[in-house]
Amino acid sequence: MDDPDRISGGIQPGIGTSYGDRSAPPIRTTTRAGAVVGFVAMIGAAVFLAFMGMPGFFVGFAIFAAFLVLIGGLAGSISEEQRIMRAEEAEAEAKERFKEEVAQSVKQKLEGTIKVRCRYCGALNGEQDEKCESCGAPL
Repeated sequence: MDDPDRISGGIQPGIGTSYGDRSAPPIRTTTRAGAVVGFVAMIGAAVFLAFMGMPGFFVGFAIFAAFLVLIGGLAGSISEEQRIMRAEEAEAEAKERFKEEVAQSVKQKLEGTIKVRCRYCGALNGEQDEKCESCGAPL
């Protein structure tokens, strides 16, 4: 059985669920070409109906249906493009949040390891300390 996300119509490879994840299934897109092909086919049907001497109602309905196919296909392709753009924006935001979290984590770890030497007794104190833990002198 075929995967419904891998149906023909243009596949956007590499759009995953999170940054760096290229294993997620690609997003299926509706192409404008499909809308144009449907439009041409319906216009062809209208011409055929007119050639066969069908009443104008049937020919007019076929032309109307052709335009509905074209508009529906174009609207579908635009909404797919918007969904892909939103997915890319969300991926970029996730990357930015990850960078900020890593920077904050590194900053917190560095704050815990930086020591300041007392200028009076030479003892090591925490960076945020106001007084020396050994002699009580201001840092």
